[in-house]
Order: sequence, then C-alpha cells, then structure tokens
Amino acid sequence: MSSKRSTCAGIGCATLIVIGIVVGVVAGIFALVSHNKQENALKPFKPHLSEYVAQARATAPGKTKPYVLGKVVVVDLERKDFDHLMFDLPDGLLAKDPDEVGTVVQITSRTEVVGTYPSGDKGYKYMVEVRLIDLKKGLLLATRIFEGGDPPKTKNKDSGDAYGYKPTTEIVTWLTSLPTKSLD
Repeated sequence: MSSKRSTCAGIGCATLIVIGIVVGVVAGIFALVSHNKQENALKPFKPHLSEYVAQARATAPGKTKPYVLGKVVVVDLERKDFDHLMFDLPDGLLAKDPDEVGTVVQITSRTEVVGTYPSGDKGYKYMVEVRLIDLKKGLLLATRIFEGGDPPKTKNKDSGDAYGYKPTTEIVTWLTSLPTKSLD
C-alpha cells in the first residue's frame, strides 16, 4: 500500500513563507511606530507626572456628582506612570497639552483568581479601581471599581494561566457619559 504524504514543495511553500515573514515584519514596524507615537505624545506631560499621581487633598461632598473638568490624563498609581488607557479616550476627552488637564483618572489594577483549570493553572479576572480627580481643586470626585471579563472556560493544557479582558471599554464608556465642565 502506498502512502501519500503531504509535502510543502515548490513555489507555493516558498510564497507562504515569504508572506509570513512580510506580515511579521510589517506588524513589528506598526507596533514600534505606534509605541513611539504614544511616547512622543506623553513627553510634554512627563514633568507633571508627580502632580498627576498625588493623592487628592479632599473628597467631594456626598451629593457631588462626578464630572470631567477640561481634558483628561490617565495614570497608573502602582507604576507611577501614564497608563495606555489614555490612548483609548476619544479626542474630546484626551488632553493633548498639560494646560488642558483638569481631570486626572488614577487607576489601580489587580487580578483575582476566579477558577482553576484541570491542569492546575489559574483563571484570572481583572479588577480596576478608578479614581476621578479634579486636578485644580485637588478633589476626589468619585471612586469606582470596574470588573473585567471572565477567563476562557477552556484552554490548552500547556498554555499557563489564563486571563479575562481588561474593562477598558467600560471605563471609557463611563468617562464619556460624565458631564463636562470647561477649565475657564
């Protein structure tokens, strides 16, 4: 009995390999350009970072409804640095210059084990605490916890721990739903 084996020979296989390499290179260049663009956008804000990560001096009175004053920057309190969530904000909210910043969104992320797979690997869910700060008054306007998605129900045995999605969309939706006030 003859056995037919599938082999990758000729121009078809070489073409697929070249296409794969080109796609990989293009993706790498795109990621590098995107990262550099974000780093350049943050340069004017760097001298103000300590002010953005500082704790609020007071808490808004109980009946104060949260609002967005001017434009927004987003910082990660654990890393004491800007958070990528900033680049998910719509142009109408995202500060392009430090003089536009009236609101600071301070985030603290953590993960919570929500399950264990048969392999013993853990399944994690992201929990993100968001603190909304009126920078001009040093006032904590709101604190809210956003819960990310559950990890996948099943996964490959050797792929390690699994994570659900971060609640980025939920946070941006909340921020865009808040009333805005001018810095004037």
